[in-house]
Amino acid sequence: MNARMPHLVLAAPLASLLATACGGTLEPEVAPLASPDEIGATWAAVQPEGLLDLVDATSDAVPQGLACPTFERADGIDTWTGGCSLLDGTVIEGSLRRYEGLDGSWVAGQRFAVIRDDHLELYLDGSVELWDQGELLQLEASATICGAQVDCADGLVSLDLRYTLRFGEQAPDIADATVRGVVALDGAEPAAVEGAWRLDRQVCAKEPVDGIFAVLLDQRQTLELDGDTACDGCARWTIQGMDAPTWCPSPR
Repeated sequence: MNARMPHLVLAAPLASLLATACGGTLEPEVAPLASPDEIGATWAAVQPEGLLDLVDATSDAVPQGLACPTFERADGIDTWTGGCSLLDGTVIEGSLRRYEGLDGSWVAGQRFAVIRDDHLELYLDGSVELWDQGELLQLEASATICGAQVDCADGLVSLDLRYTLRFGEQAPDIADATVRGVVALDGAEPAAVEGAWRLDRQVCAKEPVDGIFAVLLDQRQTLELDGDTACDGCARWTIQGMDAPTWCPSPR
C-alpha cells in the first residue's frame, strides 16, 4: 500500500427486571444472540486497507495472460475484460475498469470475478472511489465484493461505506480512520455501522490503539478498542450499553 492509504447481527439483551417476593429486583442480564464470529466478520469487512490496495494497485489483483483478460486503455481508463481462461486454468469473468486523475481515482467492476482452481478468489460488482481532500483521504465503497479485505471463502459482502482517512509521515503504520454506512454479510440483513479508530503499529500491531466500532440493526452493539493498554487483539463488547463477553477474533 502506498502512503495514501485505514454481521454484527445485533442481539437483544434479556433486560427485564424480575420482581422478587420481597419487592426487590434482579440485575438485568445480557444474553447475546449474535456470535463473536459475526462481529469479527463485520469488523473485517470495514477495514479500508484492502479497498485502498484495490484502487491503488488494481493490476496486481488481476492475473495477466497473453490474451486473457483483454486489456484496453482509452480516455484515461484501463479496462480488463474477461470471459476467458489463462493457461493455468484460472477463469476471468466480467469486466473491470480503473481511472486515475488529478480529481482522484476509482475502480469499478461489472460482475468481475477471478476463479482459480474452482474457487472464487476475487469478486467486484460496484465501485470503490478515492480522492484527496487536503490532509485527508476520502474513500467510498458501494459494491458487492470479496477477496480484497474479506476472504471469498466466507462469502460475498455488500458495502455502502464512506471513510475519512488521515495518514502521517509514518503511513501506513500510523493512521486515523472513521467509517459510516451499511454492511451486509453473505446472506444476512444489512446493518448500519459507524466507527473511529487510530492505528499505531509501533505500539500495537494486533489492533487499533484506541477507538470504537458500533453496529445497529435491532439494537446497538459496540467494540471498544484498547491496544494502547492491552495489545491482545480483543475488545470490550457491549450490547445496548451492557457488558457482553470480551470479544476476541476466532483463529482462522
